[in-house]
Amino acid sequence: MIKKISHYPSLLVVCSAHEAMWYKIMENKIKLIKKKRIKKSRYSDKEGFFFTRGRGKRLQGGRPDSLSDLRAQERDDNLKKFAEMTDSILKKNDFVHLCCALPQRFKDIFLNYIESDSGNFKFNYGNYTNVSGQDEVMKIFKTCLRP
Repeated sequence: MIKKISHYPSLLVVCSAHEAMWYKIMENKIKLIKKKRIKKSRYSDKEGFFFTRGRGKRLQGGRPDSLSDLRAQERDDNLKKFAEMTDSILKKNDFVHLCCALPQRFKDIFLNYIESDSGNFKFNYGNYTNVSGQDEVMKIFKTCLRP
């Protein structure tokens, strides 16, 4: 008798820099476990703005790189929070797979904060935080399993 391989139940994490959703994928049902949105910090347009002048003429203008450093730090902090939430969900439940749908540049940052020993991670690269409907969520999950 051939044993049928099952991918259920699985955890699907749909994540971006400021929003994440966790779905429990079962054979015939999809359940939204949690949804978290972290508000973006607002920076004024003139914050850190500078001009370089010389001989009565404006040579260049712009903002210092510290603002982009602040945004990168904020993104990393958000991904750390999302990874910690994912870890706590993994510890409470028994999942066959952890499937992550997130932009590719966030993969390493996200994985650095996952403490779970489950090596069965699958990835689907892209920004899918605007998905609605169980069909779209299932399509993302199946793409994670078979990229």
